[in-house]
Amino acid sequence: MQPLIIAPEGRAIAALPTLGVGDALAVQRVDRLPDPESLEPERPTVVLLDEALAVRSGGTGMLALASSVAFIGLGEAGETGPSELMQTVALTSWLPASASPSQGMTALHGAMRHASTLIDAYRAARLEQSSAFDLRELSRVGAALSTERNL
Repeated sequence: MQPLIIAPEGRAIAALPTLGVGDALAVQRVDRLPDPESLEPERPTVVLLDEALAVRSGGTGMLALASSVAFIGLGEAGETGPSELMQTVALTSWLPASASPSQGMTALHGAMRHASTLIDAYRAARLEQSSAFDLRELSRVGAALSTERNL
């Protein structure tokens, strides 16, 4: 499955000049973050988040997405670190506006690894739920068979 990169609409990202070139990654430009339910839970997803996109999306949207996507913070010109708002987001990394393409690719690779780990956690939780259901079902069948009498 092709990984998804969600990026702010209309923003050039100097650290990732080849973003969207080729077919290795699907890139979706947005003016607001999507609802978590609209994302495929087993698709690695990275959000490139600048402060404007964070403000337009509201805090609850970012919190809801944190369990299923990896965030890379994008700095504005002149910033030396994440703003107060960006510090509230579970960022895997932060890229200043002056970041080099090699820094951008390093951040993207790290975020992809994080997104893959989130998928593994999702699968493990699903397997745990399935196993719990199976155990309850086996207990129910066992209890029913224990009351069965074949004389």
